[in-house]
Amino acid sequence: ADGKGGSGEGIVGLQYGMRAAGAAATLATLWGVADGTMSELTSSFYRHLADGQDKDQALRSAQLAYLANHDGIEASPFFWAAPVLSGDPSAIPLTRRVGPGWMWVLGVGALAVGVAWRLRLRTADV
Repeated sequence: ADGKGGSGEGIVGLQYGMRAAGAAATLATLWGVADGTMSELTSSFYRHLADGQDKDQALRSAQLAYLANHDGIEASPFFWAAPVLSGDPSAIPLTRRVGPGWMWVLGVGALAVGVAWRLRLRTADV
C-alpha cells in the first residue's frame, strides 16, 4: 500500500491501481512482512470472511487471533499491523471449500487438454 504522493490524489500505490480497475476493496501491506506471518494473517482473514464478518472486522479478528497466538518480539505491531484495508468494508459471500462438482469439472477439463495436446503432437509428427 506504500506509494508515492500525488498532487490532489494522496498516496498512489498498488491498492490505488486495483481500486481504479474496479476492485471494491483491497488488502495491502504498508511494509514488507515475512511470508509466514502474512500467510497466517490472510488465512485467518479469509476464515473470518467465510464466517460472514465484514472485511474490516475480519481483519481485526485476524490480527487479534495473531496476537493471541504470539508473544515476545512476534507480538510487535511490526508483524501484525502491516495489512490495511481500503475501500468497501462490507461482508462478501465466501464458501470455505470447493465442492466435488467443481473438482469433477476441473478433472475433465485437464483430461481434455491432455488429449488435445497428445493429438496435436501426433499430427505434428506426421
